[in-house]
Amino acid sequence: MRQRENNIIKKKSHQGNLFVFISLVAFVFIFISVNAAAGKKIGLSSKSIEIEEGKSHVLKLSGTDKKATWNIKKGKDKISLKKVKANSVTIYGKKAGKAKVQAKLKGKTYTCDVNVLESSADKDSTDGKDVVMQDGSGEWEAVADFGSVLFQNTWQKDKNVMVSPVSVFNALTMTANGAKGGTLTQFEKLFGLPLEKCNSYIGDYNKSLPSGSKYKLDVANSIWIRSGFDTNPDFLEKNKEIFGAQIQQTAFDSNTFNDINNWVKEKTDGMIPKIINTIEENAQMYLINALAFDAEWKKVYSE
Repeated sequence: MRQRENNIIKKKSHQGNLFVFISLVAFVFIFISVNAAAGKKIGLSSKSIEIEEGKSHVLKLSGTDKKATWNIKKGKDKISLKKVKANSVTIYGKKAGKAKVQAKLKGKTYTCDVNVLESSADKDSTDGKDVVMQDGSGEWEAVADFGSVLFQNTWQKDKNVMVSPVSVFNALTMTANGAKGGTLTQFEKLFGLPLEKCNSYIGDYNKSLPSGSKYKLDVANSIWIRSGFDTNPDFLEKNKEIFGAQIQQTAFDSNTFNDINNWVKEKTDGMIPKIINTIEENAQMYLINALAFDAEWKKVYSE
């Protein structure tokens, strides 16, 4: 059984447009110059707001048509600003916590307090307890520790090594779903978590990966089985349900070789055209995971 991890970053050049996808949020600046309406009191539409993670709120500066300068005074890791206009801005909630947004006009500052609430979509209550997918949870700490150990063991002096802990964790958790006894115990020791918690956490994490018209972060899983090889149906069903794994029973001939590579090529938009060089004679199953990130740079640069 083999697994292959890939974390691919692809550059694109779009002259005249600036996009940043580090936090997967686009900043769009539109400049409008018009005359201010005289005699109106200038002020924000709200002095304090509450928004959920992943949600947005439009904040306006009323009483003027002059262009105000918008900025985040506090909590840049909690919110971002989108659709910045002359006298309005869309505030996007990124992470639970407190933040402040300011509008500056003619030497005066107008401030709005922002309280970002935890999103209900980030919880899983299937076992009666809320599993929060953020820093500080036991699951997150275990996965982070796993990644740290993985990097320490794959690092090579004077060599560049690209490895994705999330991709490896996906593949090993799916593999562990077919283990029992001492083998399962060793898997759980490696993960730092019981297998069921691994399934719940990484399964929910995969489903939460964001995508948009200008960016995407996708994970894909598949299991390829040689025809005639006896496989536990519970193992296949669990990986299909939790990880969305595509199950293929095939002859493991030249057609299978092409099918596997074409599957990977399709799931990574052609960024990984080939993942295996041959199908070994004694191979009975391939478990394949691919993690692909595709987005535009904030600042375009040449090769």
